[in-house]
Parts: sequence; C-alpha cells; structure tokens
Amino acid sequence: MGLICLLIAQLIDALDGSFARYYKVKEVLPQVDGKMIDAVIDFSTYALIPAYLFYAAGLCSAPWDMIAVVSMLMASALYYGLPGMVTEDLHFKGFPVLWNFAVGYMLVVLHWPSWANFGLVILLSIWHFVPTKFLYPSRTQKNFFLTLGVLLIMGIAILRLIFIFPVEEISCRIICLAGGLYYLGMSIWNSLKPVKISEK
Repeated sequence: MGLICLLIAQLIDALDGSFARYYKVKEVLPQVDGKMIDAVIDFSTYALIPAYLFYAAGLCSAPWDMIAVVSMLMASALYYGLPGMVTEDLHFKGFPVLWNFAVGYMLVVLHWPSWANFGLVILLSIWHFVPTKFLYPSRTQKNFFLTLGVLLIMGIAILRLIFIFPVEEISCRIICLAGGLYYLGMSIWNSLKPVKISEK
C-alpha cells in the first residue's frame, strides 16, 4: 500500500506543474512561492516517506537500519541544497533524490539480504555528490522516446509486482532489472562521453 501511494504521488508530481500553469496559479496567488511548496512536497515524496517505508518494511536490520535512514535523509537534504541539480544538457547531476524507486526495487524486485540493502543505500547516498549524468526521463533529449518506452514497460511490470506482493513473478522482475540496467548503463555512458560544445 505504501508503494501504491508513492506511485500515485509520482503521477501527481508529473502533472501538478502543468495544472499550475494552466490555471495560472502565479497570477491567482502571487504571494505564494509554488517552487518552495513543490520542494517540500518532493522531499516528502522522494526522501522522507521512502525512508520511513525502508525502516518499516525491515529491509535492513538494527542498528544499520537507522544509519541507512539518516544517510538517505541527510544526503537528500544536502542534495536539494546544492545549485544546479540539472546539467546544461538536461541530466540529473549525480544520483537524483528518487528513494521511492530505490526502496520499491529493494522491496519487490531485488530481494537482497539486509547487508546488501544497507550497502546500496550508502552507495546511492554518496552517488548524490558524484558528478555523473543520470537520465532525466522527461527532459533528456537523446534517446527520449526509447527511454520513455523503457520506463513505461518498467512501470507496468513494477505495478504488477506491487499488486501481487508478496507473490513473485520472475518475468516482471527480469523486466524491472533490465530496465534498471538500461537506465544505469545509459547514465554512466552519458557521463563518460565528452560534451560537444557547438561553436557560434
């Protein structure tokens, strides 16, 4: 149920900006800073609630679970405080604050032991600050439709895994793993490629 709520929140986050622009919220409420509200909600959706879900689901044993939770929240808070979370060529700089996906994968796809989940949390917490280019699915232009297609198929597969949880379905797990490897592989590839600067 927690993952279903996070998926609904993800859908709302994908649409709220469009609705705000359509209904001209800046003109209706000029004294309200919508970007600040959005940042608070994003931190809750992508860091705070997934960190609680990680703890409540018992994905890591004590006392390492609390260390993992603190790592998630501290790294996320610092990441949000850094300027330029998105690069000039529209990638996330470092691992983006997407702990909802990370915790969802741990819970219904990976099925790793406690020590491996802890290690993954620490790795991703550090990766927030490593200057790599992670795909920004709705904005990264190169292979845009391929990336969206992969994410759509992954979304259907992980939705299936969530609804049948705790029953496992190997085909959906393979789809999710393959999609995750595509996302990770493309992000690393884009990070290693030199940026071409056009001359005017």
